[in-house]
Amino acid sequence: MYSGQKWVFDMINLVPVWEMGYFGNGIRVRINDDPVEATHPEFAGRYNTSSSCDNYENVELQGIESHGTAVASIMGATGDNGECSVGVAPETIISSCNAFSDEAFLDGPGSFLAVKIDAFDISQNSWGYDVCT
Repeated sequence: MYSGQKWVFDMINLVPVWEMGYFGNGIRVRINDDPVEATHPEFAGRYNTSSSCDNYENVELQGIESHGTAVASIMGATGDNGECSVGVAPETIISSCNAFSDEAFLDGPGSFLAVKIDAFDISQNSWGYDVCT
C-alpha cells in the first residue's frame, strides 16, 4: 500500500530521510492509546512487552482493529513483509499502554504516562481528557 501513502510521505519529505538511512533503528516509541495488537505481523520482533504498561493488552479487543494498532502502524509498520504498508520509522521498537483501561487512571488521569519512563525515547499520546471535570 505504499503508493496509497506516497502523497503523505512526499508531503512530509520522508523519502530523503530514508535515503540517508534513517529508519528509527534503536529508537523506542511508546504508544499511549487503545491497545496495540502486540502480535501483529507488522511489529514482529520489535514489540517490547517488558517496556509496556501491565495493561498493554485488552483481551476483549484482541484481533479487532483498534486505533492504537493503527497509530503504531503509521509510526512503525515493517514494510516489505507482504502485509499492509510501511510506517514512517519501520525499525523502531514499540511498547504501549492501554490509555483507556481502568488501570491507566488508578493514580489520576495521565498517571500511566510515567510508567517505565526510562523504557522509551518518544511517547505518542493520541488521547485526551477533560481536565475541568
